[in-house]
Amino acid sequence: MSNGQLAIDADGVWFIAQQDRDTSQGTLFLTKTTVNGDTLVPETNVDGPGPLYYGWGSLTVTDAGVVVSFMREDPDNHAYVRAFDEAGVALAAPRRVEIDGAFMTALTPAPAGHARLLTSVTSAAGNGVTLVDLDATGAPTGTTITAGTAGTDQIDGIATATLGDGSTLIGWDHGGYTDCGGPGTPARTVTAIVDPSWNISAQASLGDQPDRQEMGPVVASRDGAAYIAWTELTPDSTSTWLAPYAGTDAAVEVEAVQQIVLADAAHGALVWASTDSMINVQPFENTGNGLALGDPHAYPPVASGPELYVSLAGAASLGGTRYLLAWQEQWLDYSGPTRLYATVIDLAEPAPATPDHGAPRVRTRPCI
Repeated sequence: MSNGQLAIDADGVWFIAQQDRDTSQGTLFLTKTTVNGDTLVPETNVDGPGPLYYGWGSLTVTDAGVVVSFMREDPDNHAYVRAFDEAGVALAAPRRVEIDGAFMTALTPAPAGHARLLTSVTSAAGNGVTLVDLDATGAPTGTTITAGTAGTDQIDGIATATLGDGSTLIGWDHGGYTDCGGPGTPARTVTAIVDPSWNISAQASLGDQPDRQEMGPVVASRDGAAYIAWTELTPDSTSTWLAPYAGTDAAVEVEAVQQIVLADAAHGALVWASTDSMINVQPFENTGNGLALGDPHAYPPVASGPELYVSLAGAASLGGTRYLLAWQEQWLDYSGPTRLYATVIDLAEPAPATPDHGAPRVRTRPCI
């Protein structure tokens, strides 16, 4: 699994998490456990020493180990990457990716132990996204490709996944927004495919209607199948849609989605955190005649209270109907410690009894 704070390999689960401690040693840490929580790799610093972790942490498992990407408190806005071997030993110090104006990171594995880093880019020449090839040590190989549109349309959501033939699916949204001052162009979710030879396809937009916007792409691929989800906004409503990447005209409306997790080419689950502090999982199946949605399962946090904020850290398939969920519990009034939890669920079993959900989270777009 990529584009999250956990990734699973043959014998365990890798996690990244921010921790407040001696900041001279950095604040982003990597660890690995078994599915049952037994430690395989002790906590290992990722971002230090150096400028502190700023956000947008992502990791992916490769044939050579695991790669982590993140943003630092860097006035010139650069993404950083660091690779570790299968035992959790760092292969090099954090590497700065020399692409000016980077913001946000997402990772996906590539053949031969490589990884590919997707980042949004803001520059005088225009805003877009850049895909960077990383070797097995996390070093940029010099192979990059940029997509996007000229102009000042800001890039918010980005997503990437590796397809069955080794190609890379990239997705992003761009647009100008009226809440950032003055009239703007509608937000559009755009995708493209970069083949193994680094040729990029034509960009495809999910919509072009002037009365609606598409934003927040989420993508996943497994066993030759790929899926995409996005959020659509109109003056009167907000809706979320899921579709096979090859057939977005067959999209079905879903309650919400922050991550798509695939068990195989035809089965998967949508995962999200809702405003009632629940972690929600909804199974789906590609029947060959369309997408069929199962009943959502909701899982409560460990703590409880009006000042508790729960956010999704990531999810992964364990095969069949079993999934690993991870989430963070944070006290907005600082009355307790921030904790990262993980658990294994089976969608074939009844979900815990829970109250009705609040409205799905609506992602806000920063004015930058």
